[in-house]
Amino acid sequence: MIFLIIVIVLVGLLTGTLGQILEIAAGVAVGLFLFVVGIALAGYYYVRHRFRRAARDWERHRGGPPSKYDEPS
Repeated sequence: MIFLIIVIVLVGLLTGTLGQILEIAAGVAVGLFLFVVGIALAGYYYVRHRFRRAARDWERHRGGPPSKYDEPS
């Protein structure tokens, strides 16, 4: 993998296109970063939703007072 990166940089240096190669690499890096952040946020909200739903179901099953998340009947 590192060898491939070195070869790409060397080819960019020899052909005079290193600037464009680095621009594309920066764009790919930013895109990957935003993808990872988006997946992390989606996972957080999904887990939070499932936890609240489980807590609401547990309260309903236990027979406790209704929580503020319960839907009106």
